[in-house]
Order: sequence, then structure tokens, then C-alpha cells
Amino acid sequence: MSSHPIIVHPFAIPIHVGRFQMELSGFGIAVLLAFLIAQVVSERELLRRGQEFEARHVGDVLLAAIVGTIVGGKIYYVAIITHNWHDLFSRAGFVFWGGFIGAVIACWATIRFRKLPFLRYADVAGIAIAAGYAVGRTGCWAVGDDYGKWYDGPLAVAFPQGIPPSTVGSMTQAFHAVFPPTMDPSTLVGVVPTQLIEVALGFVMFAVLWRLRRHTHADGWLFGVYAVLAGIERFAVEFLRIKDDRFFALSVAQCIAVAVFIAGIVIMRARAGPTGRPSASKMPTLMLAVTVGCASLGRGAAQPANVCQPQQCYLDVQNDNGVIIAVRYYDSTGVGDVLGSVGAGSVRRFALSRRTSRNVTVEVSREGRVYRAQAKLSLPPLENVIHFPTDFDTTPTR
Repeated sequence: MSSHPIIVHPFAIPIHVGRFQMELSGFGIAVLLAFLIAQVVSERELLRRGQEFEARHVGDVLLAAIVGTIVGGKIYYVAIITHNWHDLFSRAGFVFWGGFIGAVIACWATIRFRKLPFLRYADVAGIAIAAGYAVGRTGCWAVGDDYGKWYDGPLAVAFPQGIPPSTVGSMTQAFHAVFPPTMDPSTLVGVVPTQLIEVALGFVMFAVLWRLRRHTHADGWLFGVYAVLAGIERFAVEFLRIKDDRFFALSVAQCIAVAVFIAGIVIMRARAGPTGRPSASKMPTLMLAVTVGCASLGRGAAQPANVCQPQQCYLDVQNDNGVIIAVRYYDSTGVGDVLGSVGAGSVRRFALSRRTSRNVTVEVSREGRVYRAQAKLSLPPLENVIHFPTDFDTTPTR
């Protein structure tokens, strides 16, 4: 056991512009970087999926998330922790679960108002939130907030200027911590560095979600995975945190974590199915891969051997060219439709809205020229991959 914890002092950057003076705290810097990283991750993932329109509106959604995080965190802090409405105007009180709930509500309202596809944003939001969470938790470390229980072992830390300071008197008053009666109230004690544990677990969540970002489920499924991981992470870490907001044997944060975990399971089950993007295979430059699949909507429902019903057939288009391409299809009866565009270096899934024979012709328009390939729709798992130009007519029709 160690009686000499690592002493951590607050980190801040003083700013002086003429008569204007202020301090940019480590927490403020971390929150700023967290939202910046979340924006970069969201935009790049949407662009990778060929959703350029949605990527252009990430800034609007992020602004809503910032406002929702601040308002939601403050309301949670006052309603659950301090019960003092004057704390709405203090610098403290940016509680994660409150901010998370507020951000979800604010983003949903903004996306609905803008008539944007909520589930597309939700699917990439889980990755972005995990990345931002890992960075944002370093701010709690920088100001000495959200630390753990009294601990005097290896890697114990102490915050003499924390919020509150990790002294016997402060921790007894703020959290009703129990110390031996012989200890002086001014004694600085070591605590569990839960902030750094959460930073590490945040990066683990991000790594898992990043690995799953090419999933083949419906939009929104990946947010369900995030909710499951976040619920597990917070539930576990709360056992190490020094807390006084209890609901029976659990903290309020743990109760919310259980609810988020359950919600994640429900979302994953509701959005499970082959209506998302396929896993992208490794392809050389200037190659187009069209993965063609047919998904059944009923369990055990028999389908004609050569027919896919509406909304059960999909064209998955991977564009590795340096320019935008346009995609359309038509079947052996001449029935077809224009599907849309796919950005350079992007992948996009198109749902076919018509009853379609399994034999189709895929047309790709690139810089005014049209290339065709014959394809046969396959049942899951997705098997048929058509490469451009290998399997396409290399002589454009016009």
C-alpha cells in the first residue's frame, strides 16, 4: 500500500486580451476537443457511406448537441444532485447522463425540423459520442472532478484543489464518506483515478464501434450497440466512484445506465436485419463493386425463386472512382428505376421499391458515359460482387 498518492493540480490556460482576462480550464479545452472530434468522425463516416447531404448538415446537428448537452447536464445536476436551482447559473454541473439525454432530444428535434433522416445520424452518432467521451473525460481529470473512492494503493491520486478537494473534511461533507474518526479533516487522501479509467473505456468503446461501422443492419443499429456498451461501462465504473445519490443499492447514474442498456438491446433487435451497408472489401483504385442482395422480411416466408418483393431487394454500390457516379437498374421485363448517386470513394445501399425479377442489369453513369453489367440477385448472405471494369462492358454506350 502506498501512502503517497500522485498529486494532481488543476490545468488552465490564462487568456489576456487588453483589459479582458479569463481562464480556459482543462475541462473547457477537453469539451471543445470532444465536440470537434465528434464532428470530424461524423462527417467522415457519413461521407464514406456516400451520404454527402447528411454530412453537410452535421454542423447544425452538432450545435443542437452542444446546447442539449449544456441544458440537459445542468437540469440533471440541479434536479438530481444539488436540488438548488441557483446552480443552473454556476460553472459546475455538466453531468454526462443529463447532457446525453438533452443532446439526444435536441438533435432529434433539430433533425426533425430540418426533415433529415434521424436514423442515419444516429448510426454514426454512437461512434462519435464514444470518441468524444474518451477525450472529454480528460477534462474531469484536469479539474479534479468525478474522482473515485478513498484509495491508498498503487496509482492512487489526490486533488488538493479538486471539485471538491479530496480531503477528509470535503469528502465527508460532500459525499458522506466514512473515514476513521482519528483522521484530521484537512488530511489530503488518495482516491481511485476513475476519470482515467473512463478515458480508457471510452477508447475501447470507440474501437469496438469503429470496427462495426461497416455493419449490414439497418440505420440506427450501431447506436443501439453504443447504448449497450455505454450502459455497461457506466454501471461498472460507478462502483468505484464516490457518490451519495443512491436509489436503493444503486446510484442514480447506475439506474440510468441500466435503462440505457435495455434501450440499446431494444434498438439492436428492432434495427437488426440486412438493410444496412455491407462490409467493404479491399478493392484497387478505380474499381466499382456492386454487391447485390435480396432480404426476406418474414420469418420462414417462402418467396418465388426468381422474384424479390418490394423493399426486399438491395443494390450495394461501392464507388472507388475519383468522381461521383449515378446508378440505375432494370430487370428482364424492362422494369427499373433510377436509384441515385454515390460519392467518390463511398458506399451506399439502395432499396428497390418495385417487385423485381432476380436477373437485373446494373447501369453506372460516369462523366456522361454509361457502363452496364448483368447481375443475379442473391439471398443473404450477400455473395454476388461485380467489379468495375472487370465485369462491366468496358465500352460505354454513350
